[in-house]
Amino acid sequence: MTLVKLKEKGQVTIPAAVREQISAHKGDVFEVGVTNGNIVLKPQDIVARKPKAAVRSKKGVDISTWIGSGKGLFQSPEEAADFIKSERASWG
Repeated sequence: MTLVKLKEKGQVTIPAAVREQISAHKGDVFEVGVTNGNIVLKPQDIVARKPKAAVRSKKGVDISTWIGSGKGLFQSPEEAADFIKSERASWG
């Protein structure tokens, strides 16, 4: 068994040999608990939340869920407006 030291902010480094045994990698999430006076770290599989369903208003879909999704695509609001106008014109 390997000894580890509790650091100032409650951090402990899990030795590489132990990480390899459980295939743990940077960013993995663990459930932490105490069983019979022993600290237990249990690896957890985290599933990303599904995005909220679009809220429908009287005029259609609430676009607030899309705010920021096109950030950086255009140099200015005018450039974005020109692109939208040209797309609408191509519809027929």
